[in-house]
Amino acid sequence: MKAIFRIQSGKNYFIFLVVLAVGCGSRQYDYVRIGKEDFYITDTGFKNFMKSILNEEDVTSDPMVKCPNGQMCPQWQCNKTVTPDVCLNIQNGIKAGKPTCLTYMKNTKEARKNRYHACKSAAGKKNLGPKPTNMSDPSCDEYPFASTKEGGQGAHVMWVPLQQNSDQGISLLSFYRRNKLEMNGCFAVFL
Repeated sequence: MKAIFRIQSGKNYFIFLVVLAVGCGSRQYDYVRIGKEDFYITDTGFKNFMKSILNEEDVTSDPMVKCPNGQMCPQWQCNKTVTPDVCLNIQNGIKAGKPTCLTYMKNTKEARKNRYHACKSAAGKKNLGPKPTNMSDPSCDEYPFASTKEGGQGAHVMWVPLQQNSDQGISLLSFYRRNKLEMNGCFAVFL
């Protein structure tokens, strides 16, 4: 579905053509990409998407929650429609005692190490089990995420379709950017 929006900012008028629920086959997205940024089209997200285009400061489209450490942290929500297997892995990880409040590591080298320990090390492979033959492009998904201090060795792992893993990665990266998370920034995970 396409929608055209006319927004006034000061003396300037902006007209936007926004594609909502862009699909590729049967898959649908609830975000729009402008340049290198993804903006989620939710009630709050859409308003903040428009604010960010109009260069309004301090745009955060995600709700804040209080974590056990007392900090107020933005909340990322797993999209059960787009990434059901990834959400199931997160749910199983939380049931197994993994935390819902996580600490972002901006360091991609450390994230690669975490991913290795969770999915490719001997212990990770043992927890993961053999690749399923009935799944197209199986990919190792880990929770807590490799991009967090809580991720890595001992993470809950599960085979998921590669496309779901990629979609979740895009969603998470967009969340980090949208909330301007820095090294050691906290966030909460919600299903």
